[in-house]
Amino acid sequence: EDRRAEIVDAGAYRDALARAEAAERQYRALQMLVVQLAHVTPSEGRWKDSWEALQARARTLLADTGRD
Repeated sequence: EDRRAEIVDAGAYRDALARAEAAERQYRALQMLVVQLAHVTPSEGRWKDSWEALQARARTLLADTGRD
């Protein structure tokens, strides 16, 4: 039985794979931030410190993704 095959340039495949892997890492990092945001309860009187730490982490992740 004949099957249809699509030929893809190896360099293009490696580039696409690298982009997909980078996107997966970015997704996981952002997901971890959301989980942290959902479950962190600041200590009494320390909400501002907690918020600023979460903002700093978010800015770092956004800069890493090129979306700042």
